[in-house]
Amino acid sequence: MTGTASQSRRSVVFVCHANICRSPMAEAIFRHLAASADMSERFRIDSAGVMAMEGARPHPYTVDTCAAHGIEAAGAARQLLRRDLFESDHIILADSDNRRRLEQLMGPSAFGKLPDTRAKIRLLREVPTSPEESSLDLFDPIRGGPEQFEACFAVVDRCCRALLEELS
Repeated sequence: MTGTASQSRRSVVFVCHANICRSPMAEAIFRHLAASADMSERFRIDSAGVMAMEGARPHPYTVDTCAAHGIEAAGAARQLLRRDLFESDHIILADSDNRRRLEQLMGPSAFGKLPDTRAKIRLLREVPTSPEESSLDLFDPIRGGPEQFEACFAVVDRCCRALLEELS
């Protein structure tokens, strides 16, 4: 790799609706996996929401579920911004509704059509494709209990492991 360390780092932004459940979980898992593989310096890892409640902490079940696996889920929610499309290498979305909202963000501005984005944009469950899965959407556990968050964690963990393997 050439350039400074910050220039050579790949940026990965995980995106869900409010940035309190799925995307901070994915950010925490991916950060943990990268650190465990001694690859933290290769990535800038973040999360955002298409309709984020700025400054909100991760959902308590997100924090508890990650902690049960020895992973810290911290940080504060932030809104996905148009500049993320141009400053990130990978934008990983939780579901197709997030994709529709992102497409709105990518729509033309008052100054005309946006140039092509730098980011590779895809759904998290598109990373490790599995033909037996009926949907590529990652279900939102927000209205469920700890069991729903644990089930979400299992899917996110599998996908993040595949993503790390793909990007390393």
